[in-house]
Amino acid sequence: MHTFHDPYLEELKHAQLIAAKVVAIFGDAYLPIFERVLRELHEHQKALSIKSLAISIYQNEFQLPSPSPQLSHKLSHILTHS
Repeated sequence: MHTFHDPYLEELKHAQLIAAKVVAIFGDAYLPIFERVLRELHEHQKALSIKSLAISIYQNEFQLPSPSPQLSHKLSHILTHS
């Protein structure tokens, strides 16, 4: 499958780490924040997985090279922010 760098995914992973630390230090009152970040991370990862599958199908069907990183970034933005 096609892989690409996604800055938003990295931000979500970092946010998850921070939210986990807040829960560990300050307690259960902050679990809803952690849960929201976790949900957002899973939804974004799912969208990226679907995008990667679509690109793989496209490449296999038409025997075409990978789209440019700029196009991949634009597609990622469209899929995850619509």
